[in-house]
Amino acid sequence: MKKRFGFLSLFGVTAVMLALVGGLVALAAPSSADVTGTVALDQDWYTDTGSVTVTVTDADANNSTGRREDDVTVNTLAAGAYLGNQVLTHKPITGTPIAVTVDTTTEVTNLEVQVVSAEMGVVNILAGAAANYGDIDITYKTSTTDTVDVKLVSTQDSTGITLTATETGTDTGVFELTLTLADTSSVASKKLSVLDLNTVTASYVDTTPGSGSSDITVTDTAQVEVGDPTFSAITPADEFSTQATQPVLTGTINDVGGAGLDVSTITLLIDLDSNGTFDGGDEAVTPTVTGDDGDTTATFTLTPSVLSEGDHKWQITVSDMAGNAATSDSDDDTDGDQAHLISVDLSPPAMTVAETGKYWDADAEAEASNKLDRLAITFGEKVDSDSVSAADFTVEDVAPLSAVVESDAPTKVYLTLASDLAADDEPVVAIATGGAVSDKAGNSLNVGQITADDEIAPTFTVTLDKTLTDDDVVITVSSDEKISGVPSVKAHNIDGSNVKTLSVVVKTSTSWEATSEDGSAYEGKNSVVVVGTDLENNSRTEGDATITDSAFASDAIVYTQDTTAPVVTFDPADGGTVLTTSPFVTLTFDDEVTVDAASFGEEGEDLVDVLAEGDLASDNKTWIYKASGLTVDGEYTIEVTVTDLAGNETEDADADFTVDEADDEEVALVPGSNLVSVSGAPADSDINAVITLAEVSSVVTYEAATGTWLSATRDSDGDLSGTLSTIDSQHAYWVSTTSFEPIEVEILQTGSSALPPSIPVVAGWNLVPVTNVAGASADVDSGTAGIQLGADSYFGSTSWVTAYTWDTKNEVWLKTLPSTFAEVTVGKGYWLYVSEAGVLVP
Repeated sequence: MKKRFGFLSLFGVTAVMLALVGGLVALAAPSSADVTGTVALDQDWYTDTGSVTVTVTDADANNSTGRREDDVTVNTLAAGAYLGNQVLTHKPITGTPIAVTVDTTTEVTNLEVQVVSAEMGVVNILAGAAANYGDIDITYKTSTTDTVDVKLVSTQDSTGITLTATETGTDTGVFELTLTLADTSSVASKKLSVLDLNTVTASYVDTTPGSGSSDITVTDTAQVEVGDPTFSAITPADEFSTQATQPVLTGTINDVGGAGLDVSTITLLIDLDSNGTFDGGDEAVTPTVTGDDGDTTATFTLTPSVLSEGDHKWQITVSDMAGNAATSDSDDDTDGDQAHLISVDLSPPAMTVAETGKYWDADAEAEASNKLDRLAITFGEKVDSDSVSAADFTVEDVAPLSAVVESDAPTKVYLTLASDLAADDEPVVAIATGGAVSDKAGNSLNVGQITADDEIAPTFTVTLDKTLTDDDVVITVSSDEKISGVPSVKAHNIDGSNVKTLSVVVKTSTSWEATSEDGSAYEGKNSVVVVGTDLENNSRTEGDATITDSAFASDAIVYTQDTTAPVVTFDPADGGTVLTTSPFVTLTFDDEVTVDAASFGEEGEDLVDVLAEGDLASDNKTWIYKASGLTVDGEYTIEVTVTDLAGNETEDADADFTVDEADDEEVALVPGSNLVSVSGAPADSDINAVITLAEVSSVVTYEAATGTWLSATRDSDGDLSGTLSTIDSQHAYWVSTTSFEPIEVEILQTGSSALPPSIPVVAGWNLVPVTNVAGASADVDSGTAGIQLGADSYFGSTSWVTAYTWDTKNEVWLKTLPSTFAEVTVGKGYWLYVSEAGVLVP
């Protein structure tokens, strides 16, 4: 069905519409010929977080749809007249519509279709000659916003992402998309993963190229750089001081990663108002720059306008072609970009303060206090150290020994004086005649004086009338100057919690006394700490209450309170027994003591003074008395009186002991051959005195040093006789018997003057005993009971490999190896194999 357009124009506005039509620009339709598209990135360099715009230009990708508007009634139009504001059915219009005869493609002569609004589909029909045109058709094209696909890859992400570019208009043939560079690729977020110095590639596939029928891929590339530009040769140096009011500022800027510098971004910020901040106004200045965009190096120079006297801050800023921005930094060791400081200085330095006792501690790299021969002068600005010498100053009209400016304290001059000051001195410090001190800008101070402040704290001398006592301690304090009020005196106990504040008695204007009374909470060591402040509020602490590893510091003022009487420990203990008639009586004490009295004798009888016969050990904690001529079964008493170093006395401490006869040692035997030994030297070593059992038929031992066997057997008189005539504690023995009766033998008790045993061994097999250095008797029960000793400890003085003992009852060898935590039994004998000769020291 065909339809007719309504006539919408108003004849009264014909002239206006003609003017409008004359000013319209018709949108050109794409060429019908295929063209090859292009793809372009908007920059050659990007940062790794930069925004990237990709533009594809391809007219063939702009899709248009052919349209026909039927039976438009034009009727009669005069030449130059038009049928205005006709609304076509489809929109937007692309290109130029054509008037054709109804249902044909034949263009109507003298009719021109002009586009009034492509978006709204409004056209005018203009007559070139007067005629009745009747019904016509209009052919035209419409188009929408199209899209194309663009693939983006990087060196980091070779797989890449494919994104959609959207046409910039309905008929432009130009397509754009924007993405962001990031550390991880994402299609959804339009992000491409890159690293520093990566290449970014955008590619577009043109399926309708201008030549040939195959697809053509077009590409464009750009680089990634993340390095900020750097700065070098910046002058003047930071904190430079000058008398010039227009100092020249220069420096070099260097690119890092290859993008080159964007020289148009080089800006110098300077605080022209000497207020220390960049707060707008004319502070952003464009310096003179040598270099072009893309250069890897550029230099800048600026002569600022006249600067006022004072400190000024300045910095240089720049970006490279990738957009990496940098600001110069005067201190690379501090976070952030610190501005460079330049001082315009037209005035000489001034002495602002002088302080007694101040000096530079080179070890601590800091200022310290309280030396009597030192003084520090502070100037209002940094001082040129080369301009300073001792001859430039006087202190009370006397030249100092030295004058030094430390690099870490550039506004101070430290003087070493020719003699000590009094603690409360406030001397006059002056620039000497002919002397001068210059600042960093070269301004000199050659006259002036200042009265020094007293910054020396009082020195306290603290003495204690005793350092170890069971009574009160008197503490005397003196000062080298008057102080404010009285000093604080405290006693800190070693427990770390009890602190006693002592009452202070004034003796003179510079001396005081305090008494620390004894008390249970202050038993043990106590540290005295004195604190006082002079009239100028300089404070001094004498003493140290710091506790480390349960001890006061080495510089602490310490006394020990000891109100506990010494404890005496007796050996033999009270009620004990000794097995010798010449015992050592040993007394030990829990503290250092003096033995005031010592007596000894039979219990219940008058005791004899033996003080001179005893010996006190060098540590004053052990006293030994050697008794002699005692009788078996006798009961004896030792009695002493001792006093510790604090004066605490223990009077008439005593202990009783009994002299007893040692039991014979029993070495167990079973019928058969027994491998045994004795634990110590027999009282009588004769073989027949040791072995009295008639059931024993033979005794054999092995002499390893000579490789010979020694033996004894029963003779016709019933005695054991042969090459073996004695029994000792240096050998082990094979004893053959027919009964279970043990060998009973008296073992000599080892005295303190006796040497411990030692048994030579040869490489190979040795028949050795197990002796008991501890002195207790062995009680061997069939080889399983008795004193047990660690095998590694007992044989440890030799290079032993293995040891065997004989189990008579079961008739088997029992093997012992090193490092197995095995034990050997006192009273047994062992075949011991050693790899080299040595000495067995039990």
